[in-house]
Amino acid sequence: MKAKIYLFSIPIKHGVIFFDQKLKTRDGLLIYLQNGDNEG
Repeated sequence: MKAKIYLFSIPIKHGVIFFDQKLKTRDGLLIYLQNGDNEG
């Protein structure tokens, strides 16, 4: 089994208000798994 982890940060042009805080970037985590011919 193989696993790859990617972190990302995407700037947001028009800030989004979330719980009274203005967000300027969208941050996230992407996990890619591969086991033989299966991937996801």
